[in-house]
Amino acid sequence: MSELSTLTPDEWDALADQVRMHNTAKLREVLAVLQPYVDGSVGMVSPAHVRLYLLALKDLGQMYRVGEPPRAQESVDPAAEVLRLQAAQARVLDQLEVLEAKAARRRLGS
Repeated sequence: MSELSTLTPDEWDALADQVRMHNTAKLREVLAVLQPYVDGSVGMVSPAHVRLYLLALKDLGQMYRVGEPPRAQESVDPAAEVLRLQAAQARVLDQLEVLEAKAARRRLGS
């Protein structure tokens, strides 16, 4: 079994971000090296260098999914969200009451 198969979704996302940042740094280095050959500052523009430059730009864009439309936000019914938050608040307040009662009993017992 691979070490990657035991990763949680959060760990996978963190690892993917690290790989993306590493690859971004390397692609930027490639672009920096190719830039003079593409803009003509070291002589004639080389079609091979232009092709590599464009491929590096394409890879960079694909890595960050710039060609894809933005993901649609899940539409949340505001009224349902308010009810969900109120229920969560009620549970927390109930737990707080229980804890305060325990603390009061301990103070009286001490």
